[in-house]
Amino acid sequence: GLIADPVTRPCLIGDPLTNPGLDDLENRKQQGREFLTCRRVYSELERESVRETKRRGEREKRVAEIKLEKERERMEVEKSMWNGSGEGRVGSREGRVGRREDNAADTAEMEAERKRREMRRYLTALQHLLKERLFYRYPGLPSLCNCSRTMWEANPDRCANNCVFYKNHKGFARALESLIHSYGKS
Repeated sequence: GLIADPVTRPCLIGDPLTNPGLDDLENRKQQGREFLTCRRVYSELERESVRETKRRGEREKRVAEIKLEKERERMEVEKSMWNGSGEGRVGSREGRVGRREDNAADTAEMEAERKRREMRRYLTALQHLLKERLFYRYPGLPSLCNCSRTMWEANPDRCANNCVFYKNHKGFARALESLIHSYGKS
């Protein structure tokens, strides 16, 4: 409303010249509104982030369950192959013989793969043992072949095809064992 001042003209209540505290009050109200708006926005963003994390966790859990189920199925199939009882029985004698030959070939292939894996693990373990025992005592230990710069990088799977150790895991293992015995005693 209007307030009449007897000396000067009538003025408004909201006039900053006559009422200086009013401007500060308006600024504080505006800042409060801005703060609440920002708070609402960030709260909503945080809620959405929590929802997304929860969805991601549920998705990862479903994927893990699916992987576990697939692994169980694979193990069952592998177990049935090892037991010789495959799925889809064939009634004729020729079918049974053919199936046995397939199973024998699969079994031999799986056995060969298992041996290759064991040999790789064995070679890796030998290299680690050699490194533990000899690395600090003999830092300039020569490589077993020219296919790798250092002894620790040598790997028969990565050797050149004209190398002595090319795909020769047993020979490589013998050379590593020889190194361990010859350098390990001194």
